[in-house]
Amino acid sequence: AENADSRATDLIDLTETSEFSTRAAADALAATAAALEASKAAHERERLLLAELAAEITERVRKSSEAAQAAAFAAETARADATRAMERVNADAQVAASGFAKMKRGACDALGEARDVSEKVAKAARLAESVSSAHDAARAASE
Repeated sequence: AENADSRATDLIDLTETSEFSTRAAADALAATAAALEASKAAHERERLLLAELAAEITERVRKSSEAAQAAAFAAETARADATRAMERVNADAQVAASGFAKMKRGACDALGEARDVSEKVAKAARLAESVSSAHDAARAASE
């Protein structure tokens, strides 16, 4: 009977130890599952943050690319405008040079004509003086 009691006590102790081990294993498994869920949630948050960051970077690259395209378009437009302006300036300069050359020729022609007229006026003045002298001489002779 003692032997049976001892065996029963051993079995009870073994059962209690087994239940304790089972509870501890179940607690450890539950803690592992909770840690796995927390890790999974953290991973998902990190994935979402990375996706947001990638979207933000993509948007910045797109805006930067649009700004670069706009700047290139503005530069090309400015270059074309400057080229047209230079062409107009060159054309106006050619017209002005041609006009100046014509004006210079006209001034030279006018100067030549003025010289001719001046010479004719000088001849006419000399002739008028000669006529006046002859008239004075004729009057003096008639007196």
